[in-house]
Amino acid sequence: RGIRKRIRCASFADGVFLVNLIAALAEQQEHHPDIDIRGRNIIVFLTSYEAGGVTPRDFLLARAIDAAVSSAAPS
Repeated sequence: RGIRKRIRCASFADGVFLVNLIAALAEQQEHHPDIDIRGRNIIVFLTSYEAGGVTPRDFLLARAIDAAVSSAAPS
């Protein structure tokens, strides 16, 4: 009961950079996702544990993460 996204990065270092971007967004919104770094793959899981599932806060952060991933991707 959450939103899961897997992001494949060009390198491990790019993945760590992206995780730092996501962390900054999460801090701004005071809503923290679960993040796994697995090689070049970043797995982000959003849920509101206190609500027992997905809330508007999760969708808001998911949209911000999608925008960050789009802007961080090489052209």
